[in-house]
Amino acid sequence: WRVSLNTCTNQERKKKRSVQTVPLSVDIDLYNDTDTHSKQIQQLYDRINRLDVFDRAIIPLWLENMSYQDIANVVGISLPAVTTRLFRIKEQLKAMSND
Repeated sequence: WRVSLNTCTNQERKKKRSVQTVPLSVDIDLYNDTDTHSKQIQQLYDRINRLDVFDRAIIPLWLENMSYQDIANVVGISLPAVTTRLFRIKEQLKAMSND
């Protein structure tokens, strides 16, 4: 986990320093899926992508039901910091749903 987290963080830093490219539209509907569940999942992914890089790194660990202590060990922050960050992430995601 630590290696992949550092790799992702380094890639994000490089993106900020390099020339910004325009990504292809993510909204291309390849499946023509009208399923409400799929739309909700896509909305959640879109909101997660709007989070800070470090917060986006914590979310997959939490979604895999890792304990807060394990997340703290992987990410390299204290247990109270993990608790606070996850609380704030959840609050940010709730606030985004009101947009």
